[in-house]
Amino acid sequence: MLAAPFLLGMLGGLLLWNLFAHFSDLSWLILAPSTGLPKSIIEIIVDFVLFPALNAIVIRFVYLVIAKKKALGMVEVILSALARLPTLVGLHAIFVIAGYIFAIMPEILQLIAVIPAIFVGVKLIFAYQAIVAGEADLGEALSTSWALTEGNWWRMFFLALLPSCLVIPFLLEGPSRIVEGTVGWISDFWLWCIVTYAYAQLVTHQ
Repeated sequence: MLAAPFLLGMLGGLLLWNLFAHFSDLSWLILAPSTGLPKSIIEIIVDFVLFPALNAIVIRFVYLVIAKKKALGMVEVILSALARLPTLVGLHAIFVIAGYIFAIMPEILQLIAVIPAIFVGVKLIFAYQAIVAGEADLGEALSTSWALTEGNWWRMFFLALLPSCLVIPFLLEGPSRIVEGTVGWISDFWLWCIVTYAYAQLVTHQ
């Protein structure tokens, strides 16, 4: 089965690139998921090209090859995933901007908004999967995710919390770029895989 080597190869390629950039004193070339609005050309490329593209490929692969057990070639999976990229970039831009708005709020407003933000975030957790695997448009993706999490909110909250727990200790210490890139990608790949598998199970039993 090529599933694990394919996914690990993608992740390993990112991590090896970051190690090369780090030890070559080219820290500006380190690719790391952003926690706010991008501030450089590299961050723009990562946020609005690389991140959605990898997200789409992982989701499509996990959904079709692992969850649905379809025999598809790697090229076919990648091309079908990238066909959903324009819609996925639009969705990702909404989430990035929403996260940035939350980050610049005064602390008192953040305290008031944090619980509603977590609630809505979990309700929309399947939006990426609905676009890539379900081939929904932006509005359909949001409504599909909202419906699928009905009665499954706590389950998805704890599933999403597991990868987040990997990142939190490093964020508290103010991570270096190489640590942010390494831990960030591992956490993201883990999250994409488990959420996509949960999406496949829920769609199957609808």
